[in-house]
Amino acid sequence: MKQRLLYISIAFCLMGSMSAADAQENSSFDTEFASIDNELTNWDAVRGKWLASSMKAMSINQPIPDRTFPEDFSPAEMIQMVPTGTMNNIRTISQNQSQNSRDLLARERWTKIYNYSNRPNCQLVMGRTYGDPHLKSYDGATYSFQTVGEFVLSSANNGQFEVQVRQEPQRDDFSLNTAVAMRVGGDRLGIYTRGPNNSPVMLNGMPLVLGERSYFLPSGGTVIRSGRNYLVTWPTGEKVSVDMRSSGGMSFMNVSVQIFPCSSTSFTGLMGNANGLRKDDFDTDRTIGMGSVFAGGTMNDQFEKERVAFLAKDFANAHRITSFNSLFDYSFGESTLSYTDYSYPRVHRTINDIPNDRRTNARNICAASGLRGTDLDACIYDQAFLNIEPIRPPVIHDRTDGVTLSTVVRETPNVNPPREVPKGINDGRETPNGTINTKPIQEDSHLDNIEVKIDSENPVEPKWESREVESRDAGNSGTGAVPRPSSSSPGNSNSKEKPTSKPPVQETQTEKPNSSPAPPVYKPKPAPPVVAPKPPATQTKQVPKTGGSAKPPSVPKKTVPSTPIKTAPSPSRIGG
Repeated sequence: MKQRLLYISIAFCLMGSMSAADAQENSSFDTEFASIDNELTNWDAVRGKWLASSMKAMSINQPIPDRTFPEDFSPAEMIQMVPTGTMNNIRTISQNQSQNSRDLLARERWTKIYNYSNRPNCQLVMGRTYGDPHLKSYDGATYSFQTVGEFVLSSANNGQFEVQVRQEPQRDDFSLNTAVAMRVGGDRLGIYTRGPNNSPVMLNGMPLVLGERSYFLPSGGTVIRSGRNYLVTWPTGEKVSVDMRSSGGMSFMNVSVQIFPCSSTSFTGLMGNANGLRKDDFDTDRTIGMGSVFAGGTMNDQFEKERVAFLAKDFANAHRITSFNSLFDYSFGESTLSYTDYSYPRVHRTINDIPNDRRTNARNICAASGLRGTDLDACIYDQAFLNIEPIRPPVIHDRTDGVTLSTVVRETPNVNPPREVPKGINDGRETPNGTINTKPIQEDSHLDNIEVKIDSENPVEPKWESREVESRDAGNSGTGAVPRPSSSSPGNSNSKEKPTSKPPVQETQTEKPNSSPAPPVYKPKPAPPVVAPKPPATQTKQVPKTGGSAKPPSVPKKTVPSTPIKTAPSPSRIGG
């Protein structure tokens, strides 16, 4: 017993010493960071103060503070607004501290701050997955990828940037992108053509309804919806554009990703490593050297089919995600295996499989849209096989272009509006008022004591609230930052429709007490129990005389009304 107490005492002492060391390290870093703080606040007392605090928070992966100015910029976009002289001073300070700081953790934080400040000097590069689908790597390698499953599209080794894509089949030979999941700094964001509980956007596992304004992610990123399209910006400046389309009645998306190749991070995934070389973009740990064989160039139909088969099997399997690293949201009982098909595609198609007349017609349509080179070939493929409209490379505008910052006289909170939730979202179960019941559902706790009474003559259907989601024109996508009022403004509140009144019910209904939210199960009103009619004490029946003696009176049989009684729904169907 004494030995055990001794161990516990030692453990508490070690924890105390570690906490003291961490506090000392943070205090030392804060002292060293004061020079950066002064540089930024001398530039702008309000925006500079926020940017300095955001850079400190990002260096240890913590949420950034609320904005107190009208612009909806991410920290990386605000860095672009800082004068060149101020940014040069910040780079010099952070570089010296990253090299000379005695503390390992402090050196790592200073290295991150130097990378943040150096991003404006680095040119963004783009990779794309589009159509049925075609991929173009950061280094310009192009290929078709008709595969079914969930894959790492691009991932950095810093743990703050990752993009995953889901491909589902349209036929036996073609697939389409139907979802994209991202790690945006410290946040997990998913965009879906058919999301869990019909929610197209999920943030950190919860549904998110986007209005006309930018939505601020806790860790510093932003997401903007313009019509059916989305633009996601990382706090460090990377961007993902999601363009929603449809083909043959099936919705799909084109995903474009922009990164900084000059950063100290390294990249892996279907979009390559962004090292400026095309020949190694198809290399994996299991297929070193195969990238140079399949990187591009002129090839005959047989060799092209061999390349497509390699990409659909070895290359695809090297980048499939698992249940442990998946960023997607799933409905109950689903996982990444629910969207995996190793036998796909059943048939490998190439552009040479297209009849000449159809190929010529597709070429004319695509060329008229201004497409050239590999984009033209991809368009001919999509147009001839699936009748997909020509897809031009997206132009992702820099939201800081042409923006002039006005002086902020007083700090004004610029925060998200109250988070709106799609109606009826709760672990796949709908609630009549369209809100989320945050109380955990105990297994079978709400199924054993369900009362079901149905008025068979006047059934009452449940009335669900509806909520309209505002949209804006797709033509406004990618424009400069638009100042907006604070969330306390009356114009920023989202209004609900009043619930539709229920039809009258003939029987009396007992009122339920106004208490905590009910379990997410709709309980129809039960009908009164059926009671067989009692026979009268004496009942006689006149029988006409036919010459014989009268028959004794008979007792009527008990009867049950023929109206069918609806039974309670099975537990598997409760809640829709």
